[in-house]
Amino acid sequence: MKRVILLLCLAILAVGAGCSTEGSPSYTVNSYDEFIEVLQARGYEITEIDEEKEEITKSTFFSEYPKSIQINSEEHWVQVYEFSDRETAKAEAETISEDGLRIGNVLIDWSTKIYFYQKNKLIVYHGISDQKLLADFESILGKPIRQTPEIN
Repeated sequence: MKRVILLLCLAILAVGAGCSTEGSPSYTVNSYDEFIEVLQARGYEITEIDEEKEEITKSTFFSEYPKSIQINSEEHWVQVYEFSDRETAKAEAETISEDGLRIGNVLIDWSTKIYFYQKNKLIVYHGISDQKLLADFESILGKPIRQTPEIN
């Protein structure tokens, strides 16, 4: 009888432990909105930049225009491109040179180190140096597909 009770208790514990989602949440990021939701779930304040209000010239390196966001009201600006499907995003990401200094036929003179990510329908790039934010980006989007050399 003790053996049955012990086995029953172990089964209940195993089922309970298997249902727990604490500790390491998994996120699916397939769109701009989902990316923003994940950043907010991690405690970041996200502000979408109104490019007309900020007098930013709207330009793009890809077939889509980016959405610009600012994280925690600081100088953490991020460009997020959302494509119609993963294959298009992947093909466009392949136009970024290995050193990140050229996208397609455009040579870019970045003023800071830039990190590029491609996940599902998104291409994301930023020049953030904050280590916690870099780690969060990597856990959400995966390792950068490209990064520019250090800028002196």
